[in-house]
Amino acid sequence: MSDLLILFSAKYLIFFLFLPLIYFWFRGERKLVFCTLASVLLAEVLALLVEALFPTPRPFVVFGIAPPPVFFLRVQTGSFPSGHTAVGVALAVSVMLKRKIWGRFLLLLALIVGVARVLTSAHFWWDILGGIVIGWLCAHLVNRIHQAKSAKLQCKV
Repeated sequence: MSDLLILFSAKYLIFFLFLPLIYFWFRGERKLVFCTLASVLLAEVLALLVEALFPTPRPFVVFGIAPPPVFFLRVQTGSFPSGHTAVGVALAVSVMLKRKIWGRFLLLLALIVGVARVLTSAHFWWDILGGIVIGWLCAHLVNRIHQAKSAKLQCKV
């Protein structure tokens, strides 16, 4: 049972992190949704860029074990940083900047995704840390840009 839970967390839990955005959208919090999606997109692009610039083998390749049955996992993709963790943390931190309780819950889920990916040998722990840093930076960068644009618009009125 615990293996199934770990595999579920590594493969599918990331998709559940996006569900609260539907709730926020219908509550009229569209700026929060747009900023969150911008953070997620930036985190994904940055993670892919770092992966391309600094290719590193995945743990199952290094240790010579069978690849885990992880969603969309290909042997030739790099291990560092964890794109799943970068996306999850970017989403969670973006939400946390506006809605603390929701954001903390989502951050917990994002960290569970990261831990599960280590337990399935899809990533090393430092890949997860790299994803955390990228996600956090992207969320704060998008938030700063949004605040600066909002302040600029208020000055013009």
